[in-house]
Amino acid sequence: MKTIFIFICGLCMAFVSVAQKGVVVPKNIPKSTLSVWRQVKNDTVRLRWMPIEATDWVANNSAGYVVERAEVVKGKALVFKRLTAQPLRPTFSTPNSVEDKAAAKIINGDPVTTSIDNKLGQQEASQLTMRHLTASLIAFKSFKTAQKMGLGYTDSNFEKSKTYVYRIYSATAGFQVENKADTAYVVINAARNTTRRLPPNLQKEELEKTVLLTWPAASYLKDFVLYHVEKSEDGKTYKRISTSPIMYSNKALKIAYFKDSLTQNYRPCLYKLIGITPFGELVTAPTFIMAMGRDRTPPSQPQIQSTRHLGGTRVEIKWAMPAQEGDLRGFWVTRAKNISSQYEKVGRFVSKDSTRVVDYKADPTAANHYRVVAVDTAGNERASFPAYVAMNDTVAPAAPKGLMAKVITDKANKAGTVTLTWKRNIEMDVQGYYVYFANDPDHEFSQITKRMVADTVFKDTITLQSLTKNVYYKVVAVDKHFNISEFSASAPAKRPDIIRPVAPLITEVAVKEDNTVTIRWQRSPSNDVVEYQLYRRESGREWVKVKSFKSPEVFVDKLQSESVFEYFIQVVDDNGLVSEPSITKTAKRLPRSWTAEAPVLKVTYNKESKLNLLTWLYPQRTQYRIAIYRAETKQGYHLIGFAKASESQFVDKPLQSDRYKYVLKVLFSDGQESPFSAAVEVKML
Repeated sequence: MKTIFIFICGLCMAFVSVAQKGVVVPKNIPKSTLSVWRQVKNDTVRLRWMPIEATDWVANNSAGYVVERAEVVKGKALVFKRLTAQPLRPTFSTPNSVEDKAAAKIINGDPVTTSIDNKLGQQEASQLTMRHLTASLIAFKSFKTAQKMGLGYTDSNFEKSKTYVYRIYSATAGFQVENKADTAYVVINAARNTTRRLPPNLQKEELEKTVLLTWPAASYLKDFVLYHVEKSEDGKTYKRISTSPIMYSNKALKIAYFKDSLTQNYRPCLYKLIGITPFGELVTAPTFIMAMGRDRTPPSQPQIQSTRHLGGTRVEIKWAMPAQEGDLRGFWVTRAKNISSQYEKVGRFVSKDSTRVVDYKADPTAANHYRVVAVDTAGNERASFPAYVAMNDTVAPAAPKGLMAKVITDKANKAGTVTLTWKRNIEMDVQGYYVYFANDPDHEFSQITKRMVADTVFKDTITLQSLTKNVYYKVVAVDKHFNISEFSASAPAKRPDIIRPVAPLITEVAVKEDNTVTIRWQRSPSNDVVEYQLYRRESGREWVKVKSFKSPEVFVDKLQSESVFEYFIQVVDDNGLVSEPSITKTAKRLPRSWTAEAPVLKVTYNKESKLNLLTWLYPQRTQYRIAIYRAETKQGYHLIGFAKASESQFVDKPLQSDRYKYVLKVLFSDGQESPFSAAVEVKML
């Protein structure tokens, strides 16, 4: 029987191990099939044991049990001495007590029946299992009878100041004691009496003409194996009301219980618990508990007849009772936003004659479910079935806020995925959203959601094959009465760009005598460029980025050696795409050889013709030509023309009036050069 087996296994928790500091124990001891309890009291050691399995109990009744004892000496092995000249077996030569007679009958194998207050009789069990359980209960009830059953031993011949290890095992032949599973070890400190616990406090549950008593029996398995309950109706005299010992067997509950049936409610009684130790001692709990039966029958169920929205936050609820009951006290009206959620009380408690209540705090933007709860004089309640009221809601929710769009490019499919997110509306009756789009914020927006979106996240796919750079989105909220909000603010989503921008053209690379080079370039024709990047490479080396610019500029670089330097420009657009490099331009330092003489320059401005006349003086020599350079305000010099050796003037007509500077340089046919002439500045009006 499963319940009996659980009970016997539970008693194994009382087994005391020898794994104690200073005790040298045998190795490889198997888990014992013998449960043992011990007690030190009044200069006496009492031992109680019981096999867990019914078959072992029957076999050991014939073989008997051997009890041995060893003194604990720190650091030394245990030396056991037998305390019993012969194995302990059942002996009932002259049964005296009721327990003796019952034990003799059980051991002899007579059929048994028992009545224990845990409904064991509801299950069929083998006679052997029932005999085993009954024998256990008898041994627990009387230690003297347990000794006669071969299940107990008393030792009084020991020294109080010492510690001992007792070994109990079956006298079955053919096995070594140390390796037998039916061998149990118990450590005894003879100097200390066993502390006796008191039974736990009772807990009560007062039911209709019934008191249910419970206590935490699982926490007292080593102390008490059976219980009795006593009751006092006058507060003075207690009477035992448990006809048989109460056995705790259901380990899953952690508690034992006893149910007392009463003839009437509201008559208080006192209850106390008595615990029975494994040695048959009865220990009475020092405290009692007062309990009585109570009216637990709820009133009849109210029936809601109508619910009506009166406008705004007002709702009328009407109900009726199927029958008039004398102990009816009144009603609560309760409300919930969901039919299965927790209902909250509405207004005040109303009298038993009331059949109508107006709720002045209904939520016009949410669902409103109502129940009427009848309450009797004992506090018992019964609720009606829920009733829903349809609210006349014409107020649209607010426009959604916080709309944002994030685009991820799918280059393989030439498309983009747009993830839209926005803040959830604070209105409780908003059931979802619709999403709209347009190619221009001033155009009419079209709905792209076929179904209502319950979340605040939506994903859309946009094509890259379009002339418009952006897509614009808006969102509206819809409540449970299908009122639609205004549009949210639009959120732009830039179409993914997979076309690289066009590189600009370098328009000038001008080298000066101070070994600087001025680089100019045009603006890229692509309108989404966000950065210009200038790269340089010295002959025989890698390309290096010199500098980044936000817009077309002029950059002056320093030529650090006689090598040839190359330059190119590339641009980056707002999607991070990089253009091809521009056409490469080169620069090299000017020759270092020149004559000592420089031309003497004079510039005359003709106001009428808007011309600058350049004249110079230079001694006649071998073949040469004059190089003429001009510089505008805050700009570098650039070559504007040449003059032959036979010429001594040059006419320049700039495109606009400004302040200009001019310099000359003599270039000889053998490659020599003169220094630059002194700069002459002229202002054109």
